[in-house]
Amino acid sequence: MNRLFAMALLALATLVAAQEPPKGEPKQAPKPWIKIVKAGNGYLVGGYIDNVLYGFEIPGTEIKSVGKGEQPLVVVDGVFLQFQVVAKSQFGALDADSLEAFRKYEQKYQAESFRGVTFSDHDFCQNAKVRHRDWVSEMPPNPNAPPDAVRTPYQVYVTFEVGDSVLMVGSAYGNDEQKRATARKIDAICRTFVRER
Repeated sequence: MNRLFAMALLALATLVAAQEPPKGEPKQAPKPWIKIVKAGNGYLVGGYIDNVLYGFEIPGTEIKSVGKGEQPLVVVDGVFLQFQVVAKSQFGALDADSLEAFRKYEQKYQAESFRGVTFSDHDFCQNAKVRHRDWVSEMPPNPNAPPDAVRTPYQVYVTFEVGDSVLMVGSAYGNDEQKRATARKIDAICRTFVRER
């Protein structure tokens, strides 16, 4: 991990921890599981999942939030990214290889929900420093989509274990140019992903 990233992660941890009430004060809301802040040549993403600090970098100059709720959806320099946390207990992986169990769980859900979906591996995370799982789901055409809808049939997923949960990062692309842009963002996430334990 480079020194600048380590310092930025420490700053993020301090920002998140600053939301803790002083000793003796009533406990407020739990630490945020995700926070996105501008840092250097991109964005630092991190927070606490199951009281485990994690973080990673996404290179970029422009970020837009495109969704609300507990599963952040953002577009960084034109690349869509989604972040989702799933407790291991939700897919029965307390004693198993949680990343492989989650991949099977998610692919089963997609196969049941999207008739004709196919799955393959991707090499966007070949520079990863921590254990992960990744795959691509190729979605069939949606017959109900408007004729002018932009088609992004390739759904990219990478997962990391954090505490008693799995953090899933998702993206999508439809052509070779979008694939290259998506690959650069996913590679950066995989290269810089860190966690406390």
